[in-house]
Amino acid sequence: RIRHQSIMLIIDTVSLFLTLANIILIGIETDIGLTNALAKLPQPNWAYNAETVFAVLFGVEVCVRICFERMEYVRGNHVRWNLFDCFLAICSLLDILAGILHIPIVASWRLLRVARAVRILKVISFVRELRIIQAAVIASMHSLAWSLAVLFFIIYLFSLFILQGVQIYMLEIPADTVVSEDLQLYWGGVSRAILSVIMAVTGGADWGDVSEPLSACHQFYTLAFVAFIALTLFGVLNVLTAVFVEAASR
Repeated sequence: RIRHQSIMLIIDTVSLFLTLANIILIGIETDIGLTNALAKLPQPNWAYNAETVFAVLFGVEVCVRICFERMEYVRGNHVRWNLFDCFLAICSLLDILAGILHIPIVASWRLLRVARAVRILKVISFVRELRIIQAAVIASMHSLAWSLAVLFFIIYLFSLFILQGVQIYMLEIPADTVVSEDLQLYWGGVSRAILSVIMAVTGGADWGDVSEPLSACHQFYTLAFVAFIALTLFGVLNVLTAVFVEAASR
């Protein structure tokens, strides 16, 4: 059994380095591929050859694990990861066959190559610090989901409040009045308003630019927007962060 554990440790270590190397290759291939696509140049052959080598290596790894673990491969603690590895190995094999037979591949099918990078979550389990971080993130997912739900509900209510003022302004102005493009861009509907508030809170857009069109409606809405941003940044987000950190530390 000690020999078996030693062999599995070697396999896990090799799998870790293979996964890291594959992630680096995917980044290089994506960067060069996008550059060539913009320049209308063909994709380099070495990228396909390298992907083929990694696909074969991952397939060999799956076969080796099956040979050593046997029935434990589909009944052990990592059965879900093992099935995921088998799925990726089969997809990689089909990808290679499609390239050999010159069969067109659906663009979304290539995204499965990136899915190999997810395997890093499996092979890092024997690194204690990374395992602790992984467990903390998973443990806090429930609190994070509720925190995001509460934050979205607050943003939704505030967006409706602002849109009521915008609607009143649009009804009161003469029909020939030119409406600000920024007002239509940031506050032209419920979905636009929600996105604008989210961007203002998270830094995706300068909240001064988002609030500036509201001055045409009334200064009250501008002040209300500033107060909402301050309350959200210094109050709501800090409370939600505290809840998230507490859940992660359990």
